[in-house]
Amino acid sequence: MSMNERKQETPALKAVALLTEVRNLCEENNIEYYLAPNTLIRALRFGTLEADFVIPEVLMTLDDCLRFIDVVNQATLPGRSLEYMGNAKSYPGFSVEYVDENSTYIALGRGKDYSKPGLRVTISILRNDVNNLFANLLETGWENDSFNPPKNMTGKKRVALSYTRMRKRFTSDAGEKTFSYLCRVYGKKTSSKQYFVRSYRRPRYYLPKSLFREIAEIELDGESFKIPKNYERYLKVFFGADLQHAVLPEKNEQNYLISASVPYKDYLQRLKEIGTPLDDILEAYLKSLLENRDSAQTLDSRNLVFSIARRSNDRRMLYEQLNPKMDMIRNLRSSKNYDELAVIFRDYTQLATEYLKEDLSLCPSGELLEIECEVLDYLGDAKNSEKLKQLAPPQHKEPLLKPSTKQ
Repeated sequence: MSMNERKQETPALKAVALLTEVRNLCEENNIEYYLAPNTLIRALRFGTLEADFVIPEVLMTLDDCLRFIDVVNQATLPGRSLEYMGNAKSYPGFSVEYVDENSTYIALGRGKDYSKPGLRVTISILRNDVNNLFANLLETGWENDSFNPPKNMTGKKRVALSYTRMRKRFTSDAGEKTFSYLCRVYGKKTSSKQYFVRSYRRPRYYLPKSLFREIAEIELDGESFKIPKNYERYLKVFFGADLQHAVLPEKNEQNYLISASVPYKDYLQRLKEIGTPLDDILEAYLKSLLENRDSAQTLDSRNLVFSIARRSNDRRMLYEQLNPKMDMIRNLRSSKNYDELAVIFRDYTQLATEYLKEDLSLCPSGELLEIECEVLDYLGDAKNSEKLKQLAPPQHKEPLLKPSTKQ
């Protein structure tokens, strides 16, 4: 993969690919879905997802959402899984996530709320218009028993939080039971002509059921997705009457750790290997929030984590770029033709020099590292050559991609 191709492998494009998977699963199983307003308005304005909006959202009725859960669980899709209250009691909401396990998406502000921190599509549930005080209490408690609890909680929220914590402590399957209970409550048929949607720590938004009788489609990054035909009325419920000037929430990119190609399990393991586990980073981040300031420790940890995320991508890119040329590279090395090798290793040298400024080595494999060090020596940069060797983690010297074996 070239440097230019690497730029095309963006989290936003990966997010659209995931959204397309959800669409295909729905269409193959007669499950209805609709782009959620926050995703739809971006499709209308830009025709694509912005770089900082990589978690698209769809709406489904409760019945369709439960069918979608069954479909995914039965399909056992490689590298894909679901996360929701029913299988992860730390998940703080009544919605479902379709997760790409071959990617990394860690929102520092949400901490360990997600047990599967990969890129995802959020499925928010169109619920029947039922008012149930106990169900509302449960959901409120679950939302507030999260990594970053609200600073100012009402008495009602404190009661809900205390009950939730007690329930989680003494009930091993508290998440599954709570999800099942909420499904029973909001699955009851009513005479109401409207649904409502409630997202994490947001108020209810009410939508007429008639909005979903006529359906249209909209294109997003070359793929078509379902939306209500009367999409303007749909959007106005969430964004107000003046859609032209509706303000989209901004995201602080420094609070998100995103990789489209590094599995989150590998990423978390690499953090442990370098002595900066995610728990330490989250603890420093939460401390900075509580103190309403960014401490030096938080900034240092955050910057280091971003560098490691980039390095994981760059190691893969360099390996895929250089490995097919190994016969030629070995011949040039044998003949000591370092002028040609310097040209072939130009991307590696450029990237390695940048990472060394942060005291990080870049090592796609042991053999490629040795040759890069020889190139640096030839170019008169013996200092960086030695530093590159000293900082290289031993496990990085193994080939990044194992060769396949034929049976």
